[in-house]
Amino acid sequence: PLMMWLVAALFELAGVSVWAARLPSALFATAAVLMTGLLGRRLLDARVGWLAAVLAASSYGTFTSASNLRLESGVTFAAVTGAYAAVRAIQDGRPAWLLLVGVAAGLGGMLKPVAPLHVYLASGLVLACHRPRWLRHPVYLASAALALLVLLPWHAAAMRIGGDEFAVVYFGQEIGS
Repeated sequence: PLMMWLVAALFELAGVSVWAARLPSALFATAAVLMTGLLGRRLLDARVGWLAAVLAASSYGTFTSASNLRLESGVTFAAVTGAYAAVRAIQDGRPAWLLLVGVAAGLGGMLKPVAPLHVYLASGLVLACHRPRWLRHPVYLASAALALLVLLPWHAAAMRIGGDEFAVVYFGQEIGS
């Protein structure tokens, strides 16, 4: 529901318009480009970071998700943020960065149910390649609890209000398929 809430808030603030409907997608796409640049910079150097950001910004997928009301820009931002958090944790030797994985997974899950899977795959691949033992690190496991803390309040409220109908549609059709 996060993208719809953002659009509704923009409609309230700026009036109903096409640009207000598209702005959240554009902001998530811009944030994904910036995170891609930061990830490239962290992995190699500043020049590679800039190149990665330019390539991400000029890709067809970024353009289509930024110029329409689409959820993919937010999912991409969440996945890249999860990878960045894992890289940062490894390079700085500070597992606390892995908590950002949970925040990214929770916010991504509020955009699209499959997003937490993308976030944990991206961060998990980074960890598996460089610090496999951190896949069982208490902070990484706590990040999953943090993701649930972000996701549960809305889901619990929707279950309370929508009951069985919400469960059948959301869990059966949206997540199941």
